[in-house]
Amino acid sequence: MQNNDLKQNDDTLLEVKNLKMYFDITTGFFKTTPLKAVDNVSFKIKKGETLGVVGESGCGKTTLGRSIMNLYNPSSGEIIFNGMSISAYSDLKKIKLEKKFELRMLWFEMNKSLKQFKKDLDPNMPEEERQRKITHRQTELYAQLQSDTVRLSKEYDEKYLAKKAEIEAAINQAISNKTEALNKLTPVSKDSDNNIAMVDSKTIELKEKAKADILAAKQEMLPKIAAAKEKKLQGFKMLQEKKQADKEAISKADASNKQKLKKELVVEEIVMKEKIVADYNVEKSKAYGQYQSTRNEIKAALNADIKSLREQSPYYTYVDNVASINNQCKAEIRRVKSSSKIRMKAFRKQCTMVFQDPYSSLNPRMTVQDIIAEPLDVNHLYSTKEERRSKVLELMRKVGLSPEQSTRYAHEFSGGQRQRIGIARALAVNPQFIVCDEPVSALDVSIQAQVINTFEDLQKELGLTYLFIAHDLLVVRHISNRIAVMYLGKIVELAETNELYEAALHPYTISLLSAVPMPDPKSARENKRIILEGDVPSPMNVPTGCPFRTRCPRACERCKNEVPTLQEVKPGHFVSCLLVQEELKGNN
Repeated sequence: MQNNDLKQNDDTLLEVKNLKMYFDITTGFFKTTPLKAVDNVSFKIKKGETLGVVGESGCGKTTLGRSIMNLYNPSSGEIIFNGMSISAYSDLKKIKLEKKFELRMLWFEMNKSLKQFKKDLDPNMPEEERQRKITHRQTELYAQLQSDTVRLSKEYDEKYLAKKAEIEAAINQAISNKTEALNKLTPVSKDSDNNIAMVDSKTIELKEKAKADILAAKQEMLPKIAAAKEKKLQGFKMLQEKKQADKEAISKADASNKQKLKKELVVEEIVMKEKIVADYNVEKSKAYGQYQSTRNEIKAALNADIKSLREQSPYYTYVDNVASINNQCKAEIRRVKSSSKIRMKAFRKQCTMVFQDPYSSLNPRMTVQDIIAEPLDVNHLYSTKEERRSKVLELMRKVGLSPEQSTRYAHEFSGGQRQRIGIARALAVNPQFIVCDEPVSALDVSIQAQVINTFEDLQKELGLTYLFIAHDLLVVRHISNRIAVMYLGKIVELAETNELYEAALHPYTISLLSAVPMPDPKSARENKRIILEGDVPSPMNVPTGCPFRTRCPRACERCKNEVPTLQEVKPGHFVSCLLVQEELKGNN
């Protein structure tokens, strides 16, 4: 899609521009072939909107979602969220990598075109004429390659230099601001300040006192930990006595009850051991937590006292102001150089993902409480354990789970409940945008409806924006405002939901919709099923021209030679088909 085909809208939350995600597949010694999972995809999503993405398996839907989340580093293209360009790489490195990728693709496409040309030649053609045509075609392709290489190199070099100049200008501005701020300060010499000796001596006194207070707090902590350890040892001693008593009880038990009794006693021993260890860890953590809290308070008070003391000295006040200005300058330069990392960190808090498989996407060794709280832990979004637990319980209520289930493990839940856990985890950081990667495909129909209703309720309550990936066209129609249809890594049609279902234009979309089951028997009988011939081509060997031409019932010679682009043929309705574009252009 050309950038000017999509009108800029202030409500746009996410914009994807010419996104490509190619994977290098080894096809021989020192030879790799790119697998075009996502190929030159562009679209926009407005705030509060749901964009559905549909297509056959292998069309690139999931890879598109993961590339937007930067779980895969895109080969090329741009992702803009809330006006910020998002990338895992620095701005300069991203330009270098894109240049290298695009130049490599020029060679690949040239070799592919030459192979296709040789394949299309008449097999009965004389060998001499055949070689002459191949040589002529090679010359044309090499000339085109050289021209495209020069053009692309120039474009990326200019882009690189412009970005580098922008970064250097920002750094120079930070240095200029620092110099200007330093010039405004009135220098003070050490010899002219009579308060330095007093400040130094009092500072030493404050530090010694703080050191003594911290040592006293540590001495207060050590007996508590020792008492907890002694209690643990006593507990293990009692456990050992219980084991001995249990052995005697098992030996005296009847043969019929011996195995049952053994199992019960083993469970009791395990529970007892876990309680002893848990109690010790709680007591130890409590004692160490009190020490840490006291130490932090002492250090904070020390820093405040020293700062207040240094303000009494003109020299130290001048030195501290100089240090503050220098630190601000360094922080600004660091921010400019690592701006992409800062943007990515902010993006991670505002965008999350609900994965396809509710069974493998949850850690079986973690309780539900810890699974949901993991994003809170990573982003440090709570100050106390009580706040962490209250946030988790509130999230569980939002998605329809009972707070009493927070201590259970994932295997103790049904498929629908597990997916709700995944949704709660995605909501933990209070995101604006969620990628839903086939969140209901592994669930029963009745459970699907419950999960879809949960998504809709949360969207109304929290104003969420979704990219909803699915196979089921009826589900997508129910939840989506607009729908994008993908085929072999490309979007072939994009339109409002009702517009797409009532007036689909692309032959692939029409064939997909013909397979949708209808509840009305009369309509189902009248509906003509369009069965596409052949299999989906490999994304490692995409057909020349239109990628759908090998299965399209309307394909012509032009489809073989020209690559269609996604263009707006009606207001808000985009389609990538040469014939449809020509027909509608003629009608207009």
